Amino acid sequence: MESRMRWVSILFAFLALGAVSSVQATTYYWDGNNATTGLDRASGTWDNTSTLWRKGFSSGALSQWPNTDPSNADTAQLVDTAGTLMLNSDSVNINVNTITFGTTGYTIAASTNGTAALNLSGTTPTIDVGTVDATIKAKITGIAGFTKTGSGTLTLSGANTFTGGLTLNGGNVNCGTTSVDSLGAVNSVVTVNSASTIHIAGGGFGATTLNKSFVLNASLAFTGGNGATITGPVSGTGSIKPSQTGNINQRPLILASTNNTFTGAIGGDQTSFITVNSLSDVVGSGDINLGRGASYSRFDWGSGAASALTLNNRQIVLSGEGVINNANTNTANIVTINSNLKVSGGGAKTLTLGGANTGMNRFNGIIADGVLPRAVISVTKADAGQWILSGANTYSGNTTLNAGTLCLGGPNPNNDSSVVTIATAATLNLNFSGTESVRKLFIGTTPMAAGIYKAVGSSATGTPIPQITGTGTLTVIGVTLGLGDSMGGRPQVAVNATVTYTLTFSEDMDARTVSASAFGNAGTATIKIGAITQLSPRVFTLLITPTSLGTLRLQVRAGAVLKDTANNALRTTAAIPDDTTITVYQPQLDAGSPTLLTALAELRSHIQGTSTLTPAQINAHKLTIDAQKPLFGSSASTIVAALDLVGTYDSVVGPLWVAQPGFTRATVTNDMRWTICTVMQDIMDLTYTVTNLVNHADLLDGFTFGSAAYFPGACPPPSDPNVTHSVLINANFLNTFGWHTWDELGPAMKPTGNYLAPGSIATVTVPPSLVGRGYNIRVGCHKWDMSNRPTLKRLDRVTVFYPINSTETRVANPFGGGIYIEVPSYVTNVGIVSIQVRNAVRSPYFSAKPFHTTTPAQWLVERASPAPWADFQSDKFMMQVPTSWISKMPDPTQLMKDWDAAADTCNDLMGFPRDRGKETMYDQIDVNLHKTGGYPGYPTSNYTGDAGPGNGNGYSGYFLVRGPQYADNVHFHEHGHGYYIGCNRPQLPGEIESVINLLHVAVWNQRFGYSLDDA
Repeated sequence: MESRMRWVSILFAFLALGAVSSVQATTYYWDGNNATTGLDRASGTWDNTSTLWRKGFSSGALSQWPNTDPSNADTAQLVDTAGTLMLNSDSVNINVNTITFGTTGYTIAASTNGTAALNLSGTTPTIDVGTVDATIKAKITGIAGFTKTGSGTLTLSGANTFTGGLTLNGGNVNCGTTSVDSLGAVNSVVTVNSASTIHIAGGGFGATTLNKSFVLNASLAFTGGNGATITGPVSGTGSIKPSQTGNINQRPLILASTNNTFTGAIGGDQTSFITVNSLSDVVGSGDINLGRGASYSRFDWGSGAASALTLNNRQIVLSGEGVINNANTNTANIVTINSNLKVSGGGAKTLTLGGANTGMNRFNGIIADGVLPRAVISVTKADAGQWILSGANTYSGNTTLNAGTLCLGGPNPNNDSSVVTIATAATLNLNFSGTESVRKLFIGTTPMAAGIYKAVGSSATGTPIPQITGTGTLTVIGVTLGLGDSMGGRPQVAVNATVTYTLTFSEDMDARTVSASAFGNAGTATIKIGAITQLSPRVFTLLITPTSLGTLRLQVRAGAVLKDTANNALRTTAAIPDDTTITVYQPQLDAGSPTLLTALAELRSHIQGTSTLTPAQINAHKLTIDAQKPLFGSSASTIVAALDLVGTYDSVVGPLWVAQPGFTRATVTNDMRWTICTVMQDIMDLTYTVTNLVNHADLLDGFTFGSAAYFPGACPPPSDPNVTHSVLINANFLNTFGWHTWDELGPAMKPTGNYLAPGSIATVTVPPSLVGRGYNIRVGCHKWDMSNRPTLKRLDRVTVFYPINSTETRVANPFGGGIYIEVPSYVTNVGIVSIQVRNAVRSPYFSAKPFHTTTPAQWLVERASPAPWADFQSDKFMMQVPTSWISKMPDPTQLMKDWDAAADTCNDLMGFPRDRGKETMYDQIDVNLHKTGGYPGYPTSNYTGDAGPGNGNGYSGYFLVRGPQYADNVHFHEHGHGYYIGCNRPQLPGEIESVINLLHVAVWNQRFGYSLDDA
């Protein structure tokens, strides 16, 4: 019996031990205000005696923090009203496994006269900040490290000694005090598993030393005004992105280890300075990013490096002002860059090569300007060391030597417009045969005259200077002259017509030397040299009038000396290099029809007030104009008379629809207003032809209808008429299955994203595959004829089309308008072709076609284009709307996907293929409806509007630019008519106007989730 009782006692003892060891971790919620009901949270003391915790979020009795054995530590939830949790002043550590912050502003601090710490213990200790910010000022201890989770910011400002490492699963960690490594014990490891940021507080030089190793499984950013030194190796595949503020040259991020193996990129899109003592360069290694925009970034090969650095795989990416330094003084530890410079973004950028290392540091890769977008690269040599540029460089910016030696391995063909500056104590080594041509040379601040410069003792031709060494020479071109003219790229001008040349010099000129007598004609025509006018220190205009047949090409006369303000002379040949040869022709000023010319002239005199016509006389002249309409455009004299009449009316009375409202046909008589409207239409229909733009371009160039300011809208001419824009179009028009829908056999419109400004003459170049096959160029998208409308809100026909019978066609329209290619039906063997347009402005154009897709970034540039109308096009949907509707539209990508989905639904419902010869839906805004009510068409134009600047306020609420899910019942109703639903087929009464509504129902129900009843 006694033995049995002994075993029972032992059994109970084991059971008791088992009960203790099976205690489970518990979640406690902080209630710092000791509220009797609910949770009030806020501040209080965190110790093992105060009853400030609950086991439920807002219920349960208040209890003490259990301070469970570290192996089974509990979870602390800090939510609702934020406050400060002060660890007790005694030496009792708080054991906790997980701390979760649910509100921004919580702080865990330690008493100033106590030694209590926050002991993170148990399995996988975690601090979760979620999306909020929290601060731990108390010292953190523990042997298992901890994992920081959540996207918020955790500020650590204690002298933390926890071991086991820190794992970052996202968000930010703020090292809250200068000179304190708060990331754990010395020689521990920081592991980055998700993109994270470490913020170094303070502003001193190298004030924070992180005695850690880093494992980068994701990107790690270092921010703040303070530098930092990482003593342990950095490994992994993630990138490291320093970002400093203030004087970054005093605040580097230093990777001090000579055993770094990480392969991720260095730097990002911020100002930064990083120094490395070792760096891996294996295939797939990330780039070294320098600068952003005008910001400054620097990469140093550190003074502690034990070997040379060779970059075969990593590229230097220059997106701002970037510096590469070799700060290592051992001449064997050189830097060699064999990869090409990569340029990010447009604008002017400078690559600085520096450091005190006098070894043979080399940039063997190519340094070239950025292409798309255009970026001009300059190179600066800094500090006392040496750098060698041995690549086939083509950068066009300036080269500056502030100190040390820069060696060029060969001439740069693009340096002829650049400036070279050499400090008096610096050296430019020209290690090649031949010469390097530059625009200007400065030694210190002293400009050098045009000429050839060489090394002292060189046998080459030139002037020796001590700042140049090597076998090559430096040719200073001095002043250069660029040329433009008023011909807009046209190759011919009429006898006695004046050409305005724009002379643009590379330097500020001594105006006394730039005289009209310095210029002449390198062509065969005799010329009259007119006035020369100085517009700015570098820009002049010169008037030249050819007085005979022949050719015109401007030249600087032999012996003429044009000098800049530094007394450097223009270096030139007889003909100016970028001048073009213009043919001088004799216009065919035939007599024309005497009665028509008399009618036009007398109407003009009446408007000018030099003579007076009675209403009957005006009516008679109007009848003459109607009877002799076919003669418009037939001769130069008729063209001049007609253009002068409209131009005089616009300037004296004011343009139709601008100075006066529209009018109705029912009330018109052959008065002056109706006569001018008729003459304008005759000019549009008969004068603007391919032939007249060849024979009479000088007459049509610059002529505009004043009413263009109202419709289609004002548009400035291009700043540079010689710029050519290219666009890809699909020149095929496939024959698809199904009956012919409305206007299916008419040509397909292809936007070019170019707009002809009123008065301009543009040149459109196409491949030979489009010539003579029925393709047209149309200027203006509003091709509906409004002659059947009772109210005249614009001219009846405002577009002009030009047949493509040559690879190069000139186009014009006194209204201006978008430039489009019309593709004839059922052409199948041409495919994607490139179209070039010269002397046009860009119009907003969003393309959602597979071979030409506008990106959101490109759209932000497109929408700012100055043309008054915007084009949107996919393979299934197209529209033109006023630019004022879309100038603030953020991104049309989803809009076009929605319209494509609507088109697919319509074709699915009607049994047509989704991909058709041209767009299923083509919509357009106009100032008037082309029928009494809604009507189908290509384009469908059932909604009115104009291109006025206040119309739409940048992002109209109109459904065309918001999506088909906002369309009214008319839109798909009229598109239903376009399928000929019920037309010419057996039908029930009313079927034609009812069944077509099914398209609207299908689109809203199948694509946008409306119920059938709502749809």
